[in-house]
Amino acid sequence: MQDLYRRSVQLFPENLAFRRRVEKDRRSTGELGERPPGVPMERRKGARGAGPVYENWTYRQVDEWTSVLTGALLDMGVRQGDRIAILSDNRPEWAIAYFAIVCVGAVAVPLD
Repeated sequence: MQDLYRRSVQLFPENLAFRRRVEKDRRSTGELGERPPGVPMERRKGARGAGPVYENWTYRQVDEWTSVLTGALLDMGVRQGDRIAILSDNRPEWAIAYFAIVCVGAVAVPLD
């Protein structure tokens, strides 16, 4: 999985990796604070005019956030073979957490 992830980042850094529909109350900030820098917002026009707003994440942006979280996990003392639980809705941050855990060599335990 880690090889497939790294290859996608190398081959398609500016391609769309994730698109998330953003609710009206989350257009400027996320649940835990500021929206990740560099993640652009896009309004898609629907049949009745202005449509929903989306966040677009490229493979490069996903890799940048994965690297940040990987460093944080290492700073917290997470090591190869440790088990890390992920409890989250279906969202880009879930995948970023999973990729970071795998990059450290730990085992991701989804609790969905």
